Amino acid sequence: MSPQPQHPAPSDPYELFQWNMIRAHENFQIGLDRILQLVQSPPTDDISHFCGYLQAWGAAIHAHHETEEAFVFPFLSTKMNMKEEEGEHKAIHERLDRFLKYVAECKKDPKTFDGSRTTKMVEELRDVLLPHLNAEVEHIAPSNLREAGFSEQEMNELLITWLPIAIVEGLSKEARKHGDPFLVVPFMISHTPPEHRAFPEGGWFLKKVLVPFIFARRDKGYWKYSPYSMS
Repeated sequence: MSPQPQHPAPSDPYELFQWNMIRAHENFQIGLDRILQLVQSPPTDDISHFCGYLQAWGAAIHAHHETEEAFVFPFLSTKMNMKEEEGEHKAIHERLDRFLKYVAECKKDPKTFDGSRTTKMVEELRDVLLPHLNAEVEHIAPSNLREAGFSEQEMNELLITWLPIAIVEGLSKEARKHGDPFLVVPFMISHTPPEHRAFPEGGWFLKKVLVPFIFARRDKGYWKYSPYSMS
């Protein structure tokens, strides 16, 4: 199969903000679908690595939401009501934290892993996560941002602050407060479809050197379960 052409990011700051949010949310849904597929026939001889992959999915969601709460929600809340999204984060993380606690226990003792229980917990997460991801993207539509009164300069300032962290979770000093880069960075890259890997300047070094030889190396046993290669 020939490679899919890359889709360049829009230049309009209102559209770019929503475009990047869609890309991040797409990664989480791809991961969720992948987990539900794999858990139907879990790798019983490799549960520790499989649980590490599950942890990476949860860590990526945590990091994304923490950067939203640190940068995006305070900005948007100056002119929009973000209370619903904030409440949805709490509901999601109550279930996500229970799931991650269970996964950590299974990683430590693979005999405690239960495919049916894992499926149920992921499906319960799906029921609160996906509606939130879809509604949030609709809420930040370019027309809504313009109607709320955000200027292009304000949107560009948000993108300058948030985008380096949101797209490449963990590479900056600030981003490391919001997640383990050795989990989050490889997860995000290996769950980004090739046609959406239109990374900014410096992306070649990120894809060809930093991710495969530094960030993905520590937990390389996890990424066999990812749907896409790192390069």
